Amino acid sequence: MKNMDIIIYKNEIYTIIQVDLPKIGHVFISPISLNNALMDEKSANTSNEAIKIDEEIYFFVEENEIYLKEEELINLLHHEVL
Repeated sequence: MKNMDIIIYKNEIYTIIQVDLPKIGHVFISPISLNNALMDEKSANTSNEAIKIDEEIYFFVEENEIYLKEEELINLLHHEVL
């Protein structure tokens, strides 16, 4: 089952989705905008808080993809990552 939550980072709200992937278990998915906020120009995390958040997110997707149905999101992850 897909569960939706939020992360607040630098006063911005980002949606995160928890999905259950076969053989992996529960993972968090978030939009690329969060990844961009966590990184600086050199693609390094901007703070210890950013590192912690980044380590919790399994994969970043396009903004519109975060709202896909769970089956579609899992299929996307299988195509992109697995």
